[in-house]
Amino acid sequence: EVHRFTIGYHRARRSNRNLHSVMAQVDGIGPKRIQLLMKHFKTFENIKKASVEELAAVKGMSESAAQRLRRFLDEEYGG
Repeated sequence: EVHRFTIGYHRARRSNRNLHSVMAQVDGIGPKRIQLLMKHFKTFENIKKASVEELAAVKGMSESAAQRLRRFLDEEYGG
């Protein structure tokens, strides 16, 4: 049981690390904003579904950064 839990934990960390590198490709989105977005939306799926207004409403996000992120997500994941 402990082994299964540990493997799940490490998979989640690796997934988050990959997610951070994907969103970090967007100009103006750094580790701090990624952390704020994940804290607010909980999952990458929720971030992908969010509108520009919802992204911009996150404390620490600007309207222009939200637009760039939304554009990136639409191009990479088909919005």
